[in-house]
Amino acid sequence: MAGTDNGVVTLEAGQVLAARWSDGAPMTWEEVLQGEAGIIQAAVPADALLRGLKERFDLDELHVADLLNPDHPPQWERHGTGRHLILRIASQEGVAAYVRPFSLFFDDQMAALVWPEPCTEPYDLRKLHEENPIDAVVRILHSLLDRHLRRVVVLIDESEDIEDEALGNAEKADLPALLEKRRELTRLARAARNNLLVLEHLLRDGRFAEHVRLSDAQEHMRRAMNLAEARAEHLIGVVMAVQSILGQRLNEVMKFLAAVTVILTPLAVITGVFGMNFEHMGILETDWGFPASLIGMAILAALLGAYFRWRRWL
Repeated sequence: MAGTDNGVVTLEAGQVLAARWSDGAPMTWEEVLQGEAGIIQAAVPADALLRGLKERFDLDELHVADLLNPDHPPQWERHGTGRHLILRIASQEGVAAYVRPFSLFFDDQMAALVWPEPCTEPYDLRKLHEENPIDAVVRILHSLLDRHLRRVVVLIDESEDIEDEALGNAEKADLPALLEKRRELTRLARAARNNLLVLEHLLRDGRFAEHVRLSDAQEHMRRAMNLAEARAEHLIGVVMAVQSILGQRLNEVMKFLAAVTVILTPLAVITGVFGMNFEHMGILETDWGFPASLIGMAILAALLGAYFRWRRWL
């Protein structure tokens, strides 16, 4: 039904896992929906499972569409005695930070964790050993949301390495990489902020108000949001600092080139005058005319260079 890679379950589209929340023992999703104390996990659920969830939680077509929408923002809804949460967490796959959503339905007897797209990082249901479904739901939420914080920390470490290289040698600074890390951190901060709103709704529920593990998950989201936002703002400062260093060096080069141009311009004028070959330029007919012109141009260049140095233009 689902593949495994080094003991980690992977879910492809249409694949379903089900387990009893008290001991993680395998079940069928039909048994869970019929009232057994268990939990379902599915990626892009098939029509049969969608119909079962729709009947169990009294969902309309709009909620089913939300369930399958990979771009849906976090939200919290009540359906009779059940609850429906949509949260977004950072994926650990690949180099770039990708935010994937998941839906969590639960009531007093069962829960369903649904991914709207194939997932290589589902929750391992074999880890469940809880006395009631509320504890099982909270454990799943805590585990999945903790991944988000860990991904933020990884991105911060990666951005620090790029920052050190950029400030160590501004000319070889990888500014696009810094801006990409900032964009990823901003995305994770936004997801954490929206997740916090959902958790605040959940904590107002009497069954969750005193749950330490859920409060810890809320704190993880708050830390992820604060760390990601602070680091994203810091990276903007780093980019501006590198650009300032590069601009200062460019100004120094341009100042030097401008001074050289100003010094050579009068020499070029003198050379042009002597190159006109007028008939009545007596200095051209003397033996010392050529060296005298060279010496005069050298003296003029030296005087201009000394003047620029005195004015601190060089």
